[in-house]
Amino acid sequence: MKAANPHSTKRRARPLMAASLAALLSWPGSGGAQPPASPSAPPVASSPASPPPPPSPASAPATPPAAPSAPRPAACDAPPYRQFDFWLGEWEVTTPDGKVAGRNTITRIAGGCALHENWVGRGGFTGQSLNAWNKHTLRWQQTWLDSSGGRLDLSGQRVGEAMVLEGREPHPSKAGVTLLHRITWTPSPDGSVRQHWQSSEDEGRQWATAFDGRYVRKP
Repeated sequence: MKAANPHSTKRRARPLMAASLAALLSWPGSGGAQPPASPSAPPVASSPASPPPPPSPASAPATPPAAPSAPRPAACDAPPYRQFDFWLGEWEVTTPDGKVAGRNTITRIAGGCALHENWVGRGGFTGQSLNAWNKHTLRWQQTWLDSSGGRLDLSGQRVGEAMVLEGREPHPSKAGVTLLHRITWTPSPDGSVRQHWQSSEDEGRQWATAFDGRYVRKP
C-alpha cells in the first residue's frame, strides 16, 4: 500500500481553509458584508381582556319569594280608645245666649292613640289639650294649657253616652281652698255636643257652672 504524500494533503487543505476564512469575515462585527435581514412579521396588537361571563341563571342560587306579612293591628284600636271620638271635628261653639264663644278643632294624633284640642276663643284667648285613654289606670286623662298660663289636669271615664272628667287644684284666689272641676261632654242626636264645665269650692257639695257651650260642626 502506497503511503500518502504529506505535501499533497496540505495543498488540498488550503482551499478549504480559505473558504472557511471568507465565511467568518462575512458575519457582523468582522468588517465583512452582512447578510440581508429577513423581513419581520408586523406586531400583533393585543386585544383587551374580555370580562368574565356573567353567571348563568342556572348557577345562581334561587331566592324564594318573601311570604306576605300579616297587617299589624293598630296599637290603639281597642274600644276604650274610641270612646271620645264623638268630639272629633271642627266646631263652632256658642253659649246658651247664642253668642259665639270660639272655635275648637279636635284631631286624632299619635297613630290614633290620643286626641288633640286646639281652642281659639274671643279676644285672642287660646288653649290646647291632650286627651288619651290610660290603659294602666283604665281612665281617660286630659292635660289643658292656655295662653293665660293656666293648666288643668283631669281624669275620668265614659258615663252612659257622656264623657266625664274631673280634677282638683288650689283655688287661685282663696288660700287653703281646693277648687274642684268637673267637665261633661254629651253628644246629641243631631250631631252637636254640649260641654258643661262645673266647679266646686266645698268638696263637691255645691257646683257652679263655669262654662256651658254647644258645639256645632263647621260646614
